[in-house]
Amino acid sequence: MKMNPRQRLALTTLLLPVVVVSMDLTVLYLATPSLSEQLRPSGSQLLWIMDVYGFVLAALLIPAGRLGDRIGRRRLLVIGAVLFGLASLAAAFSTSAGWLIFARAMMGVGGATLMPSTLALIRTTFTDEQQRARAIGLWTAAFAAGGALGPVVAGGLLEFFPWGLVFIINAPVVVLLLLGLRLWVAESRAETPAPLPLVGAVIGLTLVVSAMALLKQATSDGWGVTEWLLLALTLAAGAGFVWHQRHARHPLIDRDLIRAPGVRLGLLIVAVGMFALTGPNMSLAQYLQLVLGLSPLLASLAMIPMAAFGIGGAILASILITRLPKPRVIVLGLGAASIGLFGIALATPTQSLVLVLLGGVALSVGVTAFLSLATDLTVAAAPPDHAGSASALSETSSELGAALSIAVLGTAASVVYRNGLSLPSELSASDAEQAGQSLQNAVATADTLPETVGNTLLEAAQSAFNAGQSAITAGAAVLLLALACVVMITSRRRSLNDAQPPSPAPANAGERSADG
Repeated sequence: MKMNPRQRLALTTLLLPVVVVSMDLTVLYLATPSLSEQLRPSGSQLLWIMDVYGFVLAALLIPAGRLGDRIGRRRLLVIGAVLFGLASLAAAFSTSAGWLIFARAMMGVGGATLMPSTLALIRTTFTDEQQRARAIGLWTAAFAAGGALGPVVAGGLLEFFPWGLVFIINAPVVVLLLLGLRLWVAESRAETPAPLPLVGAVIGLTLVVSAMALLKQATSDGWGVTEWLLLALTLAAGAGFVWHQRHARHPLIDRDLIRAPGVRLGLLIVAVGMFALTGPNMSLAQYLQLVLGLSPLLASLAMIPMAAFGIGGAILASILITRLPKPRVIVLGLGAASIGLFGIALATPTQSLVLVLLGGVALSVGVTAFLSLATDLTVAAAPPDHAGSASALSETSSELGAALSIAVLGTAASVVYRNGLSLPSELSASDAEQAGQSLQNAVATADTLPETVGNTLLEAAQSAFNAGQSAITAGAAVLLLALACVVMITSRRRSLNDAQPPSPAPANAGERSADG
């Protein structure tokens, strides 16, 4: 069944926030050297700038999804869009690393209201199974395209404008979104929405942030009083979250929903897939500029094939599942992505741009293919009355996987970098400390030194960075191969092609709709 014109316009409107929110996960990849030069963040601050947005987004997606079920998903989209736009402007005019971290956190709050609402509105707008699968495939393609276009857009802008403009461009998109919501998207809400899990959300956010702070602090400054306090807070939050999840009347994660066929596997695929993708992609953007010496514009042009083929991966998956079992297509996507990661891992020590780009294309095609099918597994298994909650759960897995990737793999790459960095003996103590923080700081320090010493430092820093890049990329490839084995084993035990909602309610059951 083909979509009617109003459905096409509604879908186009609902894809706008998906592109923007995912783009802001990656838009700083190419902007990192520019903002580092102006704000001079420490290594730990730089990681927080990159991933605090994703952590806040992931922690608030489930409460935001249930809030949309309660007050209306379109209404929540409007509120979130305004907040996201204002926070983007605050980030654009940041004058310190601390202010940028705060602004990025507020962007995460706004973004958390956008993602589950769009997927839930797609779930209730497209009741035909083929239409829904096609719409979710395009939604996944838009998410992947936004992530891939982030560095591309940033590279083009940074060639001519200050780094803050990468956030200002969110404003016109927000205006278009508000207009489209008013004209073409109908409101929907749950007839009996679940209560808001505020306590669970607070405990969960505390757990994630404290654990990541402990990881970054311990690997950068050693073990001291601060680290012991963070460890105690992490353990207490972890125990509290488990207790609350098991005993609370309204836990953060819906226990009935998580037991639905296909949901747990879909969430696992999304989380591990985003974990394996995000960290290597972040390092790749820096590699193109700081190791190969490409300008932001040339680096962004080099990443265009990844964006284009990433969109094609989701479309290809929707075609293949008409001819092949869904688990087999997911495994093929995981295999293609792992091959791409291995290619990038082998290319970075030899500084082969062609092999890097070929690996990036294979990675993009594979990731978008299996992510689109995993997302459909999760959403299709949920009854319409819990569409917002299921959508939020899927997006939580995605954003948490991405944020954890930046934190864990980014920290691992930093450790390899610091341990493998051979500093010239001519460096002063302050210059050595700056160069040991990150490759960006090493490049900035090298520019202030005599040519011979600066070149020696730059070569050493690039070599250490390449070692870290290869290590995390190869590790991510192995992780995807292990996930492919899990999918194959699970698919033999149960059918993943016919995952159905736990209740046989019709597609519009439990929903109230009001024309936009």
